[in-house]
Amino acid sequence: MKLYVSRDKKQRAGKTVTLIEGFEGPQEVMNHLFSALKSICASGGSMKDGVLMIQGDHVKKVLAYLTSDGYRQTKQKGG
Repeated sequence: MKLYVSRDKKQRAGKTVTLIEGFEGPQEVMNHLFSALKSICASGGSMKDGVLMIQGDHVKKVLAYLTSDGYRQTKQKGG
């Protein structure tokens, strides 16, 4: 499964968020992943249309966690 991690601040009042896109799987697995990422980043976030949004610029932390958790095809997209 390919997950795409990026940072974004378009239409967010200048605030940066880390986006995790491309998750395909059961909702409970996505909920567990989202909870773990929020805990690791010590930040809030939200889920919308299958996209996980973590408040702040946490791309490196998210990539490190996903790689260690077995997501081998994790890619960073954009800047």
